Amino acid sequence: MMLPAKGTAPASLPANAWLAIQLEGNGIELGTVSAGTLCRYVDAFRLGLQATIEMVEAVQPVQATGRRKRWIERMADLPLMGIESGCVRILLGAPSQDGLFAEAEQGAFARAIEWLFQSLAAASAEDGTTPESTRWPLPPWTEQRLLNIVVRLMPPRRGPLHRIAFLRRLSDNEPGLEWITLDRQSRQRIEKRIEQWHSDPDGPIQTPTLTRYLPGGFF
Repeated sequence: MMLPAKGTAPASLPANAWLAIQLEGNGIELGTVSAGTLCRYVDAFRLGLQATIEMVEAVQPVQATGRRKRWIERMADLPLMGIESGCVRILLGAPSQDGLFAEAEQGAFARAIEWLFQSLAAASAEDGTTPESTRWPLPPWTEQRLLNIVVRLMPPRRGPLHRIAFLRRLSDNEPGLEWITLDRQSRQRIEKRIEQWHSDPDGPIQTPTLTRYLPGGFF
């Protein structure tokens, strides 16, 4: 069966959108794709972002006074800014910065976004590596847990949905978009890598107990 042509990335996102999740495949368009499919990937990204912020805190604890309860959940629950047609592109906004979050919390969120997109880029690369310009050294246990998050953002093994693209606006000093696409080949590579970790005589690297936002173990 011939696969649908890869979708194209927009030159820019709408002014109020900060990042986007783009679903691509046969019949993946408004009016045919189910609401449940959209919710699945938006929620997987939200939970993955929460888990990544938790990892950032484990590596470099946030020191802030008067922290709000459940700030991680609040910050990672990005506002929905719209849904564009063609392939289905879900637009998400940046978290509110109207005094709701301390500077240290904003820093943890920014690093978590970098870690998450770094892992998405590694998953999309045929050799599983991240371009040097975006590489941020991570503890080995962090790399494994990030792949555990990324595998939940992969397209399913079968069905009309063939690719998931993640787009985000670059910094003000660097115009344009970062665009990363995960397909079924990406899924196969990551699953193979996870299997290799499990077959290692020493077993998967032991990780700190971080269970608030992501179940332990691998997908």
